[in-house]
Amino acid sequence: MRNVDRDIIVIGAGGCGLMAALVAAKNGARVLLLEKTDKPGGGTAFSSKGIRAAGSRRQRELKIDDSAALYAEDILQRNNGESDAS
Repeated sequence: MRNVDRDIIVIGAGGCGLMAALVAAKNGARVLLLEKTDKPGGGTAFSSKGIRAAGSRRQRELKIDDSAALYAEDILQRNNGESDAS
């Protein structure tokens, strides 16, 4: 094994790890992305493969009152206010 000089080490190539590595690299950091499996995906690969949305056209068609603000409030309630809604 050789030494690798990097600014940031991201562990896990799931959705969050990939985004963290991408944002860090776009901001000039030298990034090392580590994944324990043979392909990226992490826990994201095991998700329901759904894309969450609020205030969608389908919801409007069904007269479901929803919005990005209500969605953010729901997430904050689910994680006891431990995320950043901005």
